[in-house]
Amino acid sequence: MPSKENDLDEAYSRLGKRLKSKEAAQDPTKDEALRTRLEEVNRQAPSKSKLFVETNSRLEQLQEEFQIEVQKPQTLQEYLVFLLAQDTAAAIAVADLYSKIHEVEQYKGLSQKEFQRQLKQLEEEEMVHLTEIQGVLVIKLQDDFLSEDEATILDIVSRKSGKVSMEQIMVSTGWSQVRTQIALDSLKAKKMVSQKKSFTRGTRYQLTNDT
Repeated sequence: MPSKENDLDEAYSRLGKRLKSKEAAQDPTKDEALRTRLEEVNRQAPSKSKLFVETNSRLEQLQEEFQIEVQKPQTLQEYLVFLLAQDTAAAIAVADLYSKIHEVEQYKGLSQKEFQRQLKQLEEEEMVHLTEIQGVLVIKLQDDFLSEDEATILDIVSRKSGKVSMEQIMVSTGWSQVRTQIALDSLKAKKMVSQKKSFTRGTRYQLTNDT
């Protein structure tokens, strides 16, 4: 029986061929059977309703709301943080994700090879799940990837240029220290933030970037 790894390697190979076709990149979910299957998968996650939220729209919303300069995500992992902080669907076609991120200025130079490398790394870290539906490679966001509190903290961290203290989070949210610590510990376990200690600035948390 073929292994999952071999199946995904073959799927990546087919994905590479499809990405070379502009038509496929523009409409990777045009196949009715695939659309139907994706809808079925997404119905299993009722708390997630929208298929995709543009990163730039999210950044503009933060800038308008808080009147600050927001640091744009630079890696696929950071990009998914912004998606997951929203009401995002459980599954999206990988080719669709690849096409969408190239509509955002800072991702136009992301090569197919680097995109696939980052995607494989995210799966190895169990942040996403890759599967095939109707012969199309699909990325499924882990259902328990981010809680509402975790998403809120990631928003705050992004507004603070990627670094924040527990006290800043508590002031911004009005949460107790216990609630804040639980969410931070969970984000650390998911390798989304790391903890840095400084004699002069105390303990701070920052977005993890392993790529």
